[in-house]
Amino acid sequence: MYMKTYETPIISVIVPFYNTSDKFLKRCLDSLLNQTLKEIEIICVNDGSTNNSVRVVKQYSKEKTNIVFVDHKTNIGLFHARLSGIKHAKGKYIAFLDSDDYVCVDYYRLSVAAIVKHNADVAVNSIVEDYGKEKIIHNFAVNDMEFNTLEGSQILNSFFKQEGLNYHWSVLCNKVFKKDLWNKALPYLLLQDKHLTMCEDIVFSSILLSFADRMLYVKNNVYFYTKHGTNSVRDNKTYKQQIKNIDDITTTFGFVEDFINKQKLHKKYQHNFQNWKLLYRQIYMYKVKVARYSKREENKLYEKIDLFCSLDKEIANNGYFYSVSTPWNDNYEKIKCTICDPKIKVISFDVFDTLVVRPFLEPMDLFRMLDDDFRSLYDKSTFIDFSALRIESEKKTREKVCKSPKVEDITLDEIYNTLQEEYRVSKNIVDRMKQLEIDAEFRFCSARKAAFELYEMAVYLGKEIICISDMYLPEVVISKILEGNGYTQIKKIYVSSQVRLNKMNSLFHFVVNDLGLRPTEILHIGDNEEADYLRAKKEGLKSVYFPKTKDVFFNSKTSGSLGEIFSNQLPFWQMNKCALNFIGMRIFVALIANNYFDNPFRTFNKNTDFNHDPSFVGYSALGMYLFGIVMWLIDNFMEKKYDKILFVARDGYMPMEVYKILKCFYSGLPDEEYFYISRQSSIPMSVHTKLDFYKLHELMIFYNKTPVQLVPYLKKVFNVDEQKLYDVCKTSGFDANTIITNISQWHTFINICIDNFYNEHEHKEKLDKLKEYFIQIFSGDICMFDVGYSAKPEMYLGKLCNKSIDTYFVNADIAGGAQKHLNISNSKLCTFYDYIPSIYGYIEEIFFSKMEGSCAAYNVSHEVVTTMFEKYMISYPEFFVINKGQQSALSFIKDLTSVFGDKIHKSSLPKYYSSLFFNILFFAAKKEDKKMFNCFDFEDGIASGGFNLLYKWNSNLKASHQKSMQELYSFAEKKPLDYKVKKFFIHLLCSTILLKKLRKTLRRRLINFIDRI
Repeated sequence: MYMKTYETPIISVIVPFYNTSDKFLKRCLDSLLNQTLKEIEIICVNDGSTNNSVRVVKQYSKEKTNIVFVDHKTNIGLFHARLSGIKHAKGKYIAFLDSDDYVCVDYYRLSVAAIVKHNADVAVNSIVEDYGKEKIIHNFAVNDMEFNTLEGSQILNSFFKQEGLNYHWSVLCNKVFKKDLWNKALPYLLLQDKHLTMCEDIVFSSILLSFADRMLYVKNNVYFYTKHGTNSVRDNKTYKQQIKNIDDITTTFGFVEDFINKQKLHKKYQHNFQNWKLLYRQIYMYKVKVARYSKREENKLYEKIDLFCSLDKEIANNGYFYSVSTPWNDNYEKIKCTICDPKIKVISFDVFDTLVVRPFLEPMDLFRMLDDDFRSLYDKSTFIDFSALRIESEKKTREKVCKSPKVEDITLDEIYNTLQEEYRVSKNIVDRMKQLEIDAEFRFCSARKAAFELYEMAVYLGKEIICISDMYLPEVVISKILEGNGYTQIKKIYVSSQVRLNKMNSLFHFVVNDLGLRPTEILHIGDNEEADYLRAKKEGLKSVYFPKTKDVFFNSKTSGSLGEIFSNQLPFWQMNKCALNFIGMRIFVALIANNYFDNPFRTFNKNTDFNHDPSFVGYSALGMYLFGIVMWLIDNFMEKKYDKILFVARDGYMPMEVYKILKCFYSGLPDEEYFYISRQSSIPMSVHTKLDFYKLHELMIFYNKTPVQLVPYLKKVFNVDEQKLYDVCKTSGFDANTIITNISQWHTFINICIDNFYNEHEHKEKLDKLKEYFIQIFSGDICMFDVGYSAKPEMYLGKLCNKSIDTYFVNADIAGGAQKHLNISNSKLCTFYDYIPSIYGYIEEIFFSKMEGSCAAYNVSHEVVTTMFEKYMISYPEFFVINKGQQSALSFIKDLTSVFGDKIHKSSLPKYYSSLFFNILFFAAKKEDKKMFNCFDFEDGIASGGFNLLYKWNSNLKASHQKSMQELYSFAEKKPLDYKVKKFFIHLLCSTILLKKLRKTLRRRLINFIDRI
């Protein structure tokens, strides 16, 4: 073994290599040597290479003292090569890097810093696949890993729950570990003594994560995974290689299964582990099928696969997490590399919208938050808004003060002096409002995380940090804002209001002279393309344009159509341009932009509005929508007082969770309760007389079902015996296996059930016990909330309890049946929508519902009523979409309330605008955005059977003539576009005419003729 060790390594990075090409190996080692973190021990493990790679590593190790060279004369496999590297590791943290891969420049510093800050055991980073000519991310796979923190059992639960569908969970190299964690896992890992090169990551991850107490995700940190060759479906591995691979997966899964058995975790993860094995069986069965092996070889491989996993079951959506991809945006990484340039001595940042952000679209929005304060100080009866006075005072001050060429900007004091002089407001009020504005800046400014990351990296590299800002606020205020948000290492702040120079004129020149540096030694980063980028560049500085979060949001060329809807009016719907007149919408958009486009260069698929990202759907569309619905409920509860609101399971779950958060800011609101009811469980309550049996078909879908298939649902009111059903149906001349196709056949079948299986006395007893049970729940003044639609369960409950129940729906059914049903129980209906949506809310139900089984029945036994639930079955891709959407929606609500607190009422919006983004998703989603829902099967109605959600959704949209956003915008611009096409074809036609003298006349006449068409 030849080695030179780094004296005090923070992290040991283990790089096993086996016949890696010079090109990739050098790139790998260079990415390590160029890291911002220099205290890195690089352990290169030669696993019996026979090419030039050993010479390359030895040459690097001679030049760099932090490279350790470990030499294996024979190949022992990747698994043991990694363990060999661990034995020599001296760092407090451990990481692995495959020899043909590489990492971003700040990779290890960021990972270690995150672990230290949050006392975590594991840091997880994103994977970008490098195909040579392009780099891509798999959107769903990357989004799946974007969690905040997982603790304790959550870590292993998440790992096994994905069942191998997202390889990012089990990959070792996109993670950084505490050495202490490896010390716990190593005794178990050493028990694996086979030569292993395939799926070894699963062994490592299963054992390491079982001992981890906390794991976190690090944003903007990228591991580059090199993809060699093409993505051909045909696996060209030799027969011997394929045999070895199947042997490896057999060894891997056998070892992991043995481990989880010893840890007494097998029962907990048995189902997940079995599905993971089924997935690999499916993969390798396909590989053998499409490869060109002999029949004998093929049979042998199939035998091997059967020995690995004999159960033959299809794993649905097995390629979901790799079904969409987007070219990676490398601009953020380029900025980091520029900061690392040793020629750059000073890093300069703009302040507002660059280092710190406000939850507003414009500064005037902050002034609008002070309107009520001004009225309370001045005169509550005044009609004028402080914000209007403040904006006009600033305008007049600029006109007055900036007349002199030596004065390029104004101060806050000058603005308020103008307000006092022009509008004759007392000095006491003016001084108080000035202080309230400063206090509001302190309250509402927060660090822009991506910029803070650049700042921290620059500080770590020993760069001098300054700020250059065009701002009327005093330097002392800006300094406190920055310090309050963690920017404590800023050497100097140049403020236009203090030096009386601005960026568009002389400020950059002044800064260069004051620092006594060459302009090329300063890098300026700012959000204004003209002032921060072009002007700084003109003055000779290195400059970077770091767009405002809201500018990215409103730019349809980089981030879809959500922002465009406020400027590009549609040919129908309401006047969307007016939405930004509401302070609530301006706040929402700013929050969304600040959250999602914190890094303005985040990879965004330009063919989408929601970036294939359920988290973005949740934070923007779902969060706003739920806020609007719950605020609508609260407004109603202010008018009519209730003791309790029952949120109906399952799709009342998310509105209830939002209600819990928002009710804290209001007094006198009803208590909430999660109430289990469903169409299926309400079947017994739907029958009060024998005549009611003929209405059962409204609760269950009987079409294309046989009597036998309906038995499980009919047992709720009939004592149906399946064998007896065959006999009585046969006696009645009705085949129990006949598919029911019309209402007449249904009535015939129901008559058979009434005559042979209905016990009226037992049913009445059951109804009486249910009545006692529900009367307790509905004691007092109670209302109910549900998404909709028919209000049948509410009707049955009202009738059973002999009580009117006010019911709040998002929307009612298209036949107007909801109001009719509630009239029967003398109950009131109130709907969020003032119209009937053109299609049903499948997406609403997905995102609103709690992930648990539906209430299947109320079991009445020994005077006790208990709730029985259906078994809840959900695939991991479905869980991924729902969980990300719901958690992000709640994050939106929490962010909103944490920022605005008791001023939350200012965010209230008309219902149409609060649901605008959700309706864009629901009614006008682009084809690419719909792909995230391709994994869902959906059941709508008892015994209805399932259907693919995306297929049903598209069918309904087509039937109701709904168009996607790009189609709507094209329609709005159709005339100008068509006119250009007409002119093109006219020019093409005229160019073929030889008579030049007639060409002009002919062209003009053709244009006039076509315009008249």
